[in-house]
Amino acid sequence: MKPITYHIISLLCLSLVTNHSLSQLNDSLQKSVSQGNQFNGAEIHLSDVQKQPTFPGGKKAWHDFLRSQIKLPVIFSNKPAVGLYRVIVRIIVNSDGKLREIDAFSNVGYGMETEFIRCIKLSPDWIPAQTSAGKKVSFTLHVSVTFQVKPTDIELSF
Repeated sequence: MKPITYHIISLLCLSLVTNHSLSQLNDSLQKSVSQGNQFNGAEIHLSDVQKQPTFPGGKKAWHDFLRSQIKLPVIFSNKPAVGLYRVIVRIIVNSDGKLREIDAFSNVGYGMETEFIRCIKLSPDWIPAQTSAGKKVSFTLHVSVTFQVKPTDIELSF
């Protein structure tokens, strides 16, 4: 058999095996998603939800909560330079509304991420995300706050 013919037959066989394996993986994933949020022991987060998670009372209540909890003197004591600092934190809102895996996504420093994370951990349970079928699911969010450092104080904006 000519070498080129051998390579073509090999590639065709490999393609058939790969397509069959991917089809089985896709079937397993679809079955797993319909049964829960686990696939091979790893949690999956559906990005296609009907309702994203929300803080009880909505966006204004979330901003009011943060304003009441963030200790600006702590940040000011770290002597940040005058300017705007956007802090971004990643959180996972579980299907029961509890927060977990609260991690800084930004790295502006001056204790800003640490203070924002401390406040998020004080948060009450959220209203979890829901699928179009009404099933509550875990969902990953990125939340942010902007610190505007002035010579004599710091202002928050969202």
